[in-house]
Amino acid sequence: DESVAEAADAKRRLDLSRQHVTALLGHKDQPSDKDADQGRESQLSLVDCQAPFDGTIERKQFAASERVKVGDSLFVLADTRRLWIAADLREQDWDALRLTAGQEVLVESPALGHRTLTARVHFIGREVSPESNAVPLVAEIDNSDGLLRPGMFVRVTISLDQPASVLAVPSAAVVEHERHKFVFIPGSRAGEFVRKDIQAGRDDGQWVEVLSGLEPGAQVVAHGAFVLKSELLLERE
Repeated sequence: DESVAEAADAKRRLDLSRQHVTALLGHKDQPSDKDADQGRESQLSLVDCQAPFDGTIERKQFAASERVKVGDSLFVLADTRRLWIAADLREQDWDALRLTAGQEVLVESPALGHRTLTARVHFIGREVSPESNAVPLVAEIDNSDGLLRPGMFVRVTISLDQPASVLAVPSAAVVEHERHKFVFIPGSRAGEFVRKDIQAGRDDGQWVEVLSGLEPGAQVVAHGAFVLKSELLLERE
């Protein structure tokens, strides 16, 4: 009858109010035996959230007992079993533009020690960024073992042609001023060093390929080139 319906409605409102207070205070009262028997039917303010895909929670965007409303973002969910590797192809690396989708590249990271992983090229851009003077490369890598994490720094090595003999100097020997690269070679007098402009090619961080400007066997200053550059600029002032 009407009194029974009103009592049931009052009970539901009471349960909802209790859960609201629990959420605000951040703790849960011990349920009575009767409440325990009712189970989920009495938990009117609890909503199950089902993920749209398998993955892991990378970030939780709310605090315990915080009130949320429709449309709020609660979690950042990610499937990290496969990841994208983003790299920039600088001007000296543009030979890699001959790569095609599916070709392998090697991936290394300080977090992996000496371990090397393999990724496959997914996309190579054609437009040069005016800010970085680079072309983007995107590769896909299997991360089912969870060794990599989103946002990690990695180094990508691209194998191009067969190994060939080239003229190269240590990276520390090459200095730059006003977009011109040069090295220092011994002068005609003892203790004298002179500037020698070069056209640089590929740079792997340890060696710089010299396309022109030096002859094979020429001696260059490998340590102290920056100091010589500073002295040279001071002489011009």
